[in-house]
Amino acid sequence: MADSKVTGEMGTKVTLDGTQAIDTLKTLKTAVSEATSSWKAHEAVLKSSGDTLSAAKTKYEGLSSVVEKQRSVLDRLKSEQAKVNTETNEGQQKYSSYQKQIDNATTKLVSLTNQQTKAKNSFELQNSGILKLNDSIKQSVSVTNSYVEKLKAEGNETEAAKAKISGLREQQSKLSTLYSKQKEELDKLKTAEGDNSEAISKQTIRVNETATKMAHATSEAKDLREQLDKNSSNSFLKSTISKLDSMNEKTDKADHLFAKIVGAHLVASGITNAFQSITNHISAAIDAGMDYDKEQQKMQAVWLTLTGSSGSATAMVNTINELSVKTGQATDTVNELE
Repeated sequence: MADSKVTGEMGTKVTLDGTQAIDTLKTLKTAVSEATSSWKAHEAVLKSSGDTLSAAKTKYEGLSSVVEKQRSVLDRLKSEQAKVNTETNEGQQKYSSYQKQIDNATTKLVSLTNQQTKAKNSFELQNSGILKLNDSIKQSVSVTNSYVEKLKAEGNETEAAKAKISGLREQQSKLSTLYSKQKEELDKLKTAEGDNSEAISKQTIRVNETATKMAHATSEAKDLREQLDKNSSNSFLKSTISKLDSMNEKTDKADHLFAKIVGAHLVASGITNAFQSITNHISAAIDAGMDYDKEQQKMQAVWLTLTGSSGSATAMVNTINELSVKTGQATDTVNELE
């Protein structure tokens, strides 16, 4: 009776232990499948939104979790196999069954580990400072645009253009750095992933997009500089024309006065005496001012800088000298008016 009870309890215990082992293995295998499905679904969502870096991170972390769970499956199989009594035919069959499962689990673990390694390399390649650089470029563009709009709202178009050019130069520099990094990552991806991977295609697109942005920034900066130079030249030209018009009006009046003076001298003292008087007037004006040669050299240098032409500078100096004589004003005064 007692022996029968013990035998029954042992049979029940063995059956329960076997059932528990099976249930535990099923749970572990289910965990592997669920974890795999989870990271794949998350990765797909991130890829569709264009967040490739986060997608790469999700894949790497997801595979790392699955690898650990698969190791648990393998460890459990080995543990259960070790408990099998191989002295009976049934035990030997059970041991063999566990061995097949161990072999399959080992093969799967190797495959998952290889995938994990590739995912890690891919994530590290994409996370090599490129994301931060992209954020920096976006922030720089936003700050520049806000400042440019502020200047425009204040009516300061010239300063707005200068600020925009400065921002574009900064953007060009950062884009150049980004392009170099992306190109390096593309080369590394080709080595790590092979020639036909999706990662390589996407990285190639990113490299091309950055090159396009660089070209647009360069072109926009060039156009703004040309427009700024044109506006500056027009402004200077208008100012110069206005001053010249004013000077022409004064010169016309001086010409009339000059003619009257010459006429009076001719009538009173004859042509020779009139010419001598005018000569004396010129000499007196020169003697009253700075040293003539130094004054002429100074004016020549100034007008050469303003006009950019030796011939134009000389013509301006000659005009100033003529106006000085005609108006009776000191040369430096006429030069200031010009």
